[in-house]
Amino acid sequence: MAITSVIIQRLKELLPHAEITLIGEEKLKEIFGPDSGVRFREVSYKRKGGLLERLSTWLHILDIVRQEEMECPAENVILVDPDSRYSQLGVLPIVPLERYLFFDSRSQSLYNRKMSMAEFVNDWLNRILDDKGVCYPKVWISRHNLDVAAKFCNNLRRCGARRIVVMNFGVGGNLRKRVGKAFEEKMLLSLLREKDTVVFLDKGAGEVEASRSEALLRAAKASGYAVTDACLDLKQDEFFPHGAIGIETTIGEIAGLISASDEFIGYDSACQHIAAALEIPCVTVFAGSNNMRFVRRWSAFGRNSCRIVHVDTLTDPVSINAEDITARVMHARHFDSLGSIVSSQ
Repeated sequence: MAITSVIIQRLKELLPHAEITLIGEEKLKEIFGPDSGVRFREVSYKRKGGLLERLSTWLHILDIVRQEEMECPAENVILVDPDSRYSQLGVLPIVPLERYLFFDSRSQSLYNRKMSMAEFVNDWLNRILDDKGVCYPKVWISRHNLDVAAKFCNNLRRCGARRIVVMNFGVGGNLRKRVGKAFEEKMLLSLLREKDTVVFLDKGAGEVEASRSEALLRAAKASGYAVTDACLDLKQDEFFPHGAIGIETTIGEIAGLISASDEFIGYDSACQHIAAALEIPCVTVFAGSNNMRFVRRWSAFGRNSCRIVHVDTLTDPVSINAEDITARVMHARHFDSLGSIVSSQ
């Protein structure tokens, strides 16, 4: 999203009469909605599949591109590849090279080593398009998801909530990104100690992440805080000014909820980039890599406050200090230097 949304905006500015087609998984339609002005062609990708499954996705992409070329002279069609899995990071050919623009997100040039991905793709576009523009990442959320989330949060504020925090500890199966239960529990309880604060805890994807989230909610309840579960699209009768709400969402729903909140806290995920695109202050707890160029590269980039708390979970995992990490996150929430990285453990 941090890459693709920038590319779409820049191409629309440079080629206002061009038709832009986005090829991707169905869930992308929830953040690249009709207002984005792009056509959408759905294709699935089996991340855990073998070579044959991945080649079948490539063949599907080839078929989609050929269909698009039938509606427009082939010489007028270009393919912009944001270093996607569909082409196996640029390895599998899709169109002739003269009509192929490949963004090498893994480039390690000295000049880009401190850039976030959004800054890097802007710079790449300026070089290949001979332009000097810049766009921040953006999401196009459906009016329905925006309205439902706004109504829910407004009801909480009418009950007395003064601060609404969205928190997501999902890691998409990549356990290296996770700090651990002790930190997650301390983080949730630290936020709940703040007066008139409501924390939405996104339960993540799959049974394992949902189970971890339920354990955190039980810990909050055992500590005396109001706790409930909610579904944004269903009628909700229980609202309170202070407590935790467990919630299961689609990517469009969590984007709508972030847009109606006051801040976002979580691990490295799409949610941090969504928060940055919506100009909602965010703190990302970045674990699983001690390569600071990589951490900066994948950090959120937006007009508002985007903080990183780096945690070294690789050198000595046994010695991870959950209380110290929580304190650094709480400090980062009030840190004034935009885009700063709070020193790692």
